[in-house]
Amino acid sequence: MKRLLACAAAAMVSCLAFAQTAPQNQIDLGAGFYDTDPTGVYANFMKPANGQNAKYSPSLNWNGKYTFTLPLDASDTLKFAVADDGWYGLYTGSASNQAGESGQNAGLLTPAAEYLGYGADVTLSVPFYYYNPADAGGYNELKYAYKEAGYLPLNTANYPLNSADSLVTAINLKAFYKYSFDKTTWVQGGVALLYALSPTPWFTDILPKVSAGAFGAQLDLQYDYYNAYKDSSSAQYADNYLEPKLTYDLGFAKLVPGLKVYAQSRIALSTNNPAYVTPKSWPSNQPFHDTYIQPGVNYSYTVPKVGTFGIDAAWRFNKVDNVGTATSTDTQAYNGTASNVNDVAPYSDLRIALSYSYKF
Repeated sequence: MKRLLACAAAAMVSCLAFAQTAPQNQIDLGAGFYDTDPTGVYANFMKPANGQNAKYSPSLNWNGKYTFTLPLDASDTLKFAVADDGWYGLYTGSASNQAGESGQNAGLLTPAAEYLGYGADVTLSVPFYYYNPADAGGYNELKYAYKEAGYLPLNTANYPLNSADSLVTAINLKAFYKYSFDKTTWVQGGVALLYALSPTPWFTDILPKVSAGAFGAQLDLQYDYYNAYKDSSSAQYADNYLEPKLTYDLGFAKLVPGLKVYAQSRIALSTNNPAYVTPKSWPSNQPFHDTYIQPGVNYSYTVPKVGTFGIDAAWRFNKVDNVGTATSTDTQAYNGTASNVNDVAPYSDLRIALSYSYKF
């Protein structure tokens, strides 16, 4: 009898150990609607004179991701994932825009491998940025969807595009370390690096980030350094930003389980982009304007054996540090008397995203 009980106990321990190290699959699906300038401020400010009544929006987004998690032991885990994030812009261009804005499709395909253990989180991925090069629409949509895309080697000096390139391959390395004081209080720090591999090797950005969480609140602070691609027809420049984000989990306070509220921003720090600091014949240099503020809410709800459903809704105030000195006649503002056409009026961006996640 003792031997039987010992065997049963050993079998139970073996089952528990296997359960802790059993592989896991996860599928994430999402869709979003992003409407830039829904109130018409930007469109009315720019007017048809410059050939574009609106910017890149409204846009639709769809995304999917498959993740395979392989625990090696109680402390080490490997994850392998492949994700696709696709965008399609609904704007088709104004009547005076000869190039038009047709074919505004772009996206990002990303296979990745991740290691987690002893507080470390290291991810190596190979992102493939793709877009429709038929005219400027595809490139505009790519820049609208991904901030770093505007700095990749895309051969986009001319408008519309004069290149048949429609794919950029890069390598992305992220390395972070997290130290937990207890289950709810922690700090984390690390950096992300993006290096383009083709069609032209190019160091694109470096994004160091620190985060901290305590009592249901989380603070993220990221510094962005973007290094713009230089070719024979463009000037070399770099942009610098600061991205703070504060999130509070109302479920922690037992108010509304699954509901989080947040406020985030991207603050423009400096640039040496000649489009802003050394205009061709504008009467004076213009400061760097590209700051936004975005309050939002995120809600998720898990249905047992079905999955987790989520919604994220936000209102982004773009270009909040702009003066908006350009006029409706500033088609390019190169006549020596007009203001910098890049100094557009502040405008808004409505953002709604749905998500679904299932583990098996």
